[in-house]
Amino acid sequence: MNKTSQKRGINALKVGSIWLFLIVAMAVLSLVALSVGSAGYSIPEILRALLSGEENTVKVILYNLRLPRLLLALLIGASLSASGALLQSVMRNPLADPGTIGVSAGAGTAATTILLIFPHLTNSVPIFAFAGAALACALIYSLAWKGGVDPVRIILSGVAINSVLGAYNSLLQMLNSDSLEGVLAFMNGSLSGRSWQQVQILAAYAGVGLVLAFACIKSANTLQLGDEMAKSLGVKVSLSRVCLSAVSAFLAAANASADGSLYSQLTPRQQACYDALEAIPIDQILTAAEKDGYRQVGVRIPELYGLTLTGEAGGSGFTPDSASAAKEREIYTDLCAAIEALRYDRPDILWMSDMLYGYRWRRQSAGQVKTENMVFAFKLVYGGQEKAMWQQSLAAAENLAAQVDPEADLYTQVKTAHDLLAQGNTYAGDFP
Repeated sequence: MNKTSQKRGINALKVGSIWLFLIVAMAVLSLVALSVGSAGYSIPEILRALLSGEENTVKVILYNLRLPRLLLALLIGASLSASGALLQSVMRNPLADPGTIGVSAGAGTAATTILLIFPHLTNSVPIFAFAGAALACALIYSLAWKGGVDPVRIILSGVAINSVLGAYNSLLQMLNSDSLEGVLAFMNGSLSGRSWQQVQILAAYAGVGLVLAFACIKSANTLQLGDEMAKSLGVKVSLSRVCLSAVSAFLAAANASADGSLYSQLTPRQQACYDALEAIPIDQILTAAEKDGYRQVGVRIPELYGLTLTGEAGGSGFTPDSASAAKEREIYTDLCAAIEALRYDRPDILWMSDMLYGYRWRRQSAGQVKTENMVFAFKLVYGGQEKAMWQQSLAAAENLAAQVDPEADLYTQVKTAHDLLAQGNTYAGDFP
């Protein structure tokens, strides 16, 4: 074995060791991420739920809430890292990222425009964000083109476009300061409330983008050698830069497909559960009979009422057969998704911090039942003071809002609210 072959073997061993370490670390961190949440589970519980065929609460929460978020995080991370690596090759700059060439600015501009000026198109925000990112990329390359594409000109054009689009976004937000909730949610990004629908959409985009990225590895490595060396090896430098940047833009902008508000991402049946749960008055919960520390409230949800289930019904218990087990699992999935979305959207509803849920059923015939009211059981962890605390928080919010000038710009409103809140706290924070 010559020295060259020996050196290649050593390099392959190093790369393999690094890959093995990263895969093991990702697997361990993924298990930790699945175990952490408002309902904490141990690693053995997580593994049993993932590997066993038994249906239980842990499995429902994992497969319908936590696993989609984890997979989205992995897909987004892979897409952005591949996008950044391609750009670093194009610009021969280890600090390059998708924001350098205006991809993020283009997506943000398109999303801001749709959310503030054309709110009826909110459900199509990911599509417009992707189009905005692609358009920004094309504009930057048209500005940077001068008998070819130079990395310095790309960076300068990207900075210029970023500045212009940033000013446009600021102007829109200032003119629509009372409608910024959806815009800020999109710009900041969040994995909360994401479902398998977003996983499937992003997997399609990310899959195509990552395949293209792997196909571009040879060109990317060649560009790292410098333009002259790349040309001598038969590489069309300008065309390669355009192609690599296009793939990078595609990967970065594709992550917009994972965006969306919590309520809008629920299915119609889950939205019905959300609305019914939000409409339960606190007085009804406070006066409900207490059993095992929980106060049960029955709610009729038309979308879940009267569903036919088959199985063994005896006494007060019902065990669905294999044909109806999936249907029952869908019921619990919809209830769980609605509860988690409402907890995120309405943290002021204190009585939802600890609760159970299920459904009542009525026997139709031997081995057949129909669903009736959904049952939500609330544990009042604040000793029945939830209503008073809720009313106090609402009064405090109304009092704060009354002291903020509604005609002022957004910055002044936020600064005023910050100063008023600071007066009631022990810390002394400065707001520049």
